[in-house]
Parts: sequence; C-alpha cells; structure tokens
Amino acid sequence: MELYIKKIVKDFGSYDDPSNRVRAVDRVDLHVKEGELITLLGPSGCGKTTLLRMIAGFEDPTEGDVFFGDRRVNDVAPNHRNATMVFQSYAIFPHLNVYENIAFGLRLKKMEESKIREKMEGVIDLVGLTGLESRQPSQLSGGQQQRVALARAIIMEPALLLFDEPLSNLDAKLREQMRIEIRHLQKRLGITSVYVTHDQAEAMSISDRVVVMNKGRIEQVGTPIELYARPSNSFVAAFIGKVNFMPAKIEDKKHVRIGSSLLDVMAIPEACHVGDIVIATLRPEAIEIDNIKSDDVHHGEGRILRRTFLGTIIEYEIEVHNTVFHDHLIVHTVNPITQTLFEVEEEVFIRFKEEAIHLLDESASSFSHK
Repeated sequence: MELYIKKIVKDFGSYDDPSNRVRAVDRVDLHVKEGELITLLGPSGCGKTTLLRMIAGFEDPTEGDVFFGDRRVNDVAPNHRNATMVFQSYAIFPHLNVYENIAFGLRLKKMEESKIREKMEGVIDLVGLTGLESRQPSQLSGGQQQRVALARAIIMEPALLLFDEPLSNLDAKLREQMRIEIRHLQKRLGITSVYVTHDQAEAMSISDRVVVMNKGRIEQVGTPIELYARPSNSFVAAFIGKVNFMPAKIEDKKHVRIGSSLLDVMAIPEACHVGDIVIATLRPEAIEIDNIKSDDVHHGEGRILRRTFLGTIIEYEIEVHNTVFHDHLIVHTVNPITQTLFEVEEEVFIRFKEEAIHLLDESASSFSHK
C-alpha cells in the first residue's frame, strides 16, 4: 500500500487565541512507496511523532489529508485503518503471557482459535520467540519484549506498519541487533512502514529513505547516502553526522577557493555565481593529515588540539593556521591500531579530498551561526 500525506498541518493550543497556538506540523507533503521503509528523523520537537500519530489516527489534522492508497482516512478511526504501531514503551499486557499478548488482537477480532494457532506458529518463529510462549513479560529481556510488540503488530497483517522510537529503551548493542532484525523482517514481509527516531545511526541503517524534519517542516528527503554526501542545507549537513563548514568563493564553473587553495569540486549550485561566497561542507573522513610535508598538494597547516579514540576511528580537533575558517577542523582517521598516531600540540599538514567537497546554496555571511 502507498501512503500519501498532503499539505498536513497540526496546531495545538487555543483556536480562540492565536498567540497561544503552536504549529507542530507545517504543510507537510510526503509519498511513501509500497513496501518502502521510510524514517522520520529530527530533533525533539520537530513534529515527527505528531506526524506519525496523524497517520495512525491518534491525532486529527488541523488541515490537509492522509491517504492510504486512494482512500482518504482523515475520518477513519485508528482501529479501522489497517495500520498497526510498535510503541516506544512496548505496551504489552503484564498479566498476559507471550502467546496471549501476541494473539490479543486476533481474539479481539473474534477469529477462530484454530486459525489463531496457525498464524501464531508462523509469527512466533519469525520473530525468534519459539519456546517462550508461556513466559510472562516480567520474565523477558528488553529485546524479547520488543519482539513480542513487533509480533503483535505484524500478526494483524497490516497494510501499514508504524514504529514510534521502538528501540530507545534498549542498550546500544541490543539496539543495533534489533534494527537489523526489524529491517530484515520488514523486507521479508514487504509491509509499507514509517519509522520515527531521533537517532541518526538508526535512521541511516534501517531506511530506504529518510525524511529529515525541523520545526514542523521537511528539510530533505533522500536515501541515507544522499543525505550524508549531498545535504540540501546546513541543518541537514550538521544533523546527519559530523561535518566541517568552510567559506568558499566561487571562482568559475568547476573551482572554488577555500583559504588560499583553489579546489576542483564536483558541482556548483545552479543559483550560485562567480564571486559568491558560499558554505562548503567536508566530512571528517575526507580530510587527510600528516606530520611530514609530501610532494602532494596540501591545503593548510595546523596544530592538534585534541585526540579522541572512538574504536574504529581516531578523531582529531585541529586549529588551522592562517585561515578564514571560523571553527576548528574535525578529522577522522581509520585503522588507529595500524596507523601513526599524532600527538596533541603536534603540527600537521592538511589535505582535502576535493571530490568530497559539497557546496550549499547558502551565503557564508551566516557562517558563524552554523
């Protein structure tokens, strides 16, 4: 089933007093393709959960429409929308065992017990709960409880599956395991799904496409790779992973000047003209540093202020000498066990990977606010 969100608005507060009214979702348009898993991602208060609740029918839109396929569902009750939700709090019944929790919706529909048993066998095996059917929720781990909630949702065979930050109560390792399982299960069943999270890594690893939201509006919709490598604006660039912002002067259709270096870039935004000073973005892994000056071109020199071990990478914070940069550079180097480690206060030479420079159609006059 395809999902269409058309010009959706949600206001909270007094309708008699506009000064006490808050717009949580502001004229959002969105199309979710059949079988796609799309994630609503953004900071707290961006409107992602409110949008999800309007899709589910738990909140009524102030304006706009929600369509399940060609069916407008604004006035359809949540239990008649053929959509199920997996909640952050699991919402499983503490007095029912695993089997009874999962079968609850089917029994509410008055399905025959023989058919319930048939469906239960397949679903319990699918979510990895075989042998745990008689256990009470208090006897389950957090991951097992989340599997119960997931099984209870998919056994209803919904046309749309909704996830409201379902992994936020789990520890980091279990979160990683569960998002792999959810992704595998969603693809296997082919259920159109909308997922809400504020965790960038979770969104990037689980989604076909990600919707980045801010202040009730959509900033950008794209695949995880598109958002990371080609953000549409500085908010998306900063929200999706770490990034370095640099002022860049447009020299011609292929080149920009950053500091004293002339750099060949992949693309110049259409709205930009020669002489414009715009914002260039460069991810930390696209910067190389060395303490020996090589024959290769380098784009600056600096002093290491901080070194942080992050497992698979080392993060360096570098103060760049004689530069127009407003902030220190953040640099990531991989394979820290086999590579040379640079020391705090050490002087280094800096080289940018020019193919990774991405220009934003934003004036660098606002650079200090990034």
